[in-house]
Amino acid sequence: MSKVLGEQVGGGYPVWPVTIHGYYADASDLAARQSGALNVPMPFTGHSLGRDKLEQLWRQGRLTKDEINATYKIMRRIEGEENTLDASDIVISSTRQEIDEQWRLYDGFDLVLEKRLRARIRRNVSCYGRFMSRMVVGFQKYPLHIIKYYVHFVLFLGESRKKGI
Repeated sequence: MSKVLGEQVGGGYPVWPVTIHGYYADASDLAARQSGALNVPMPFTGHSLGRDKLEQLWRQGRLTKDEINATYKIMRRIEGEENTLDASDIVISSTRQEIDEQWRLYDGFDLVLEKRLRARIRRNVSCYGRFMSRMVVGFQKYPLHIIKYYVHFVLFLGESRKKGI
């Protein structure tokens, strides 16, 4: 892996990803699998979340849930978002509303539990093995979002690469 990445982006020097950033539902599922396989952290930036989109389309009354799924493959998208939510270390959201109203629709996120776990962590109290991705607002300030690709490999190039050796 490090050899192939080095050939692609490291100028021939072996490199290893420091993190794998999932962006949108499709690629984030892949990013979750890659980060697990490589044992590196995974931040996730979700946009236009599937469960919220499903509710909005269904409320319009033009399509049945089966038609919505056939047209938009929405259930696959939701499954990918659930898997990603379980695997990610941090979820970067564009607004607080997205966290409070859209992510709350997902099985893998509970706003009350998330707040309790954060409070316990701040006080250095055990969370008894429970884990939930941390939700933060401010993807505009997150440097990875400006990269055009859907899955980002942030690479540690090492001292020899930095020195131009």
